[in-house]
Amino acid sequence: MNQLPLILPMALFLFVPAGTLNWWNGWVYLLGLTVVSVLTANVFRVSPGLAEERKSALKKAKTWDKIHTPLLTALLPILSIVLVGRGRYPLPFPCLPLST
Repeated sequence: MNQLPLILPMALFLFVPAGTLNWWNGWVYLLGLTVVSVLTANVFRVSPGLAEERKSALKKAKTWDKIHTPLLTALLPILSIVLVGRGRYPLPFPCLPLST
């Protein structure tokens, strides 16, 4: 169960800002993340050489990839802003409607 360090924080990251566990979109996302994590762990268990190759990929990564990955990670808090903007808390700035 080495996926727990990834799944549990993501569950907290999803459901605490939402203020409820009664949010099917969050459960679907969490289920998808869990399935992908378990499948990836099984692939690495069956093929340890692939896991070693993936671990050493950062050393051979191009400059753009070294910049791109932290930027994507930094964008994760946007998820909390979106959840807060769904009406649980008023935002200190106006939200643009994405649909009518």
